[in-house]
Parts: sequence; structure tokens; C-alpha cells
Amino acid sequence: MKLRVLGHTAGACRGFPSTAALVDDDILLDAGTGASALYGAEMARVSDLILTHSHLDHVAMMCFVADYRQSEGLTAHCLPETAEAIRTGILNGAIWPRMHNIEVDGKPLISFRAIEPFKQFEVNGRRFTPLPAEHTTPTVGFCLHGDKENLVWFSDIAGAEPRVWEWLNNLENFNRIVMEASFPEEDEKLAEMSGHLTPKSLEGLLKNLRPDLRVYCGHVKPREANVVAAQLRARFGDRATLLEAGQVFDI
Repeated sequence: MKLRVLGHTAGACRGFPSTAALVDDDILLDAGTGASALYGAEMARVSDLILTHSHLDHVAMMCFVADYRQSEGLTAHCLPETAEAIRTGILNGAIWPRMHNIEVDGKPLISFRAIEPFKQFEVNGRRFTPLPAEHTTPTVGFCLHGDKENLVWFSDIAGAEPRVWEWLNNLENFNRIVMEASFPEEDEKLAEMSGHLTPKSLEGLLKNLRPDLRVYCGHVKPREANVVAAQLRARFGDRATLLEAGQVFDI
């Protein structure tokens, strides 16, 4: 399994697309503006989305992917609360057409399939386990179960239940984790209010896990990227770095 980072920030400006990653060539992990980097032929091969939560920087491109595929249909795997938020907040006929009610050749343009925390599911032969995360809306991260290792991806997270850390500490072949560092440490209060982390609060969260894990941080605010990167270096040295668009994880 290969995971290619398409977008990695909490913004949507040139050079800083929002969260999206491509699993092999047919599954999108979140559908932020980073997914706009896909060529039409690449977009046509995406049959499934795996969504962490319903915020716009993680779902902005899903309607356009579905529109490109049309008669092929697009399946979104997500929490029931995420599906409901998208149906009522976006696919409501006012913001965007009700694509889940529009069928082409007998298939809805968008279908939703419910996932449950800690319950492993399979998409086109690839296995994923949702892991609940604390945020301002119902949110999960995912463990991607590859042939070589288990990679854990949290996009937005301010904390997690003890059972999440216990599950991760019992996970074998687990050496790399994607977390977040949205704000610089000077904005600790803002980060807390919005359900996000700074390098300082990230350090506190990582104390729940093995100290040898390699950490990749996404969801940084574009205008603060250089400051956050410097603060990560100061706290973690080479152990933690920012994600980069185009980065590939071979798992």
C-alpha cells in the first residue's frame, strides 16, 4: 500500500492545499483542496473516500470527484454523524445538489457507508481501523494496515480517550504516526478553543506513546508554517517534521 500526500495544511492557498491523501490510486483519505492536484484520469480511478470528519478543509473536493466520476459513483466511508453533516450542510440543494439522491445508470453520485470506532473495515482489499479523536465535531483518525507496517493518520486531534493510546501501544509494526500542529505555541489558547494542537501540546499528547515513533505533522496554518516548523525542531529535533505535498509513505 502506498499513501501519497496531496494536501497537508489547514489552508487553501497556493503551495498550501488542505488535507487529502491518495491510497494507491483508488482511495482518497480526506478530500480537501489537495485533491485538486489530481489529473482527470487519476480522479476517475478514485472509487472511495475515507473521511475523518465533516469540516470543509477535509471534504471540499468530494463533490467534484463525484461529479467527475458520474455513472461510476463514489462511496464515502465515514462516521454516521459525518455523513449527516455533509448531507444537511453541503448536499442540501442550496449549497450543492443532493448528489446522494441523484442516480446515474442506477447508482447514486455519492453513497455513504457507516464506520465505527475500533471496528476494522476493508475497501478494495485495503484494511483500515477508525480511531476516535477529540475535536470540535465527531472525528476519527485511521490506522492503515499495510503489508510492511501499520501507519496511523490523525488529521485533526486535540486529544483522545485512554483506550486509543492503549490500542496504539499494543499495535505491532507501528513506527510512524501522522499528527497535527496547527498553531504556533503563542496561540495555545486559540488552538485549545478550536480543538487543535501546537508543538507544545503535541509534545504532551505524545507522552502517551512510545518515544521512538517518527512523527509527521499536518494541518498547519499556512501563514504560521515556518514558525511551527521551527518550534517542532526545537522540541523534537529530527523526530517530528511537517508533512509535505507529494510525500509518499510505502506501507
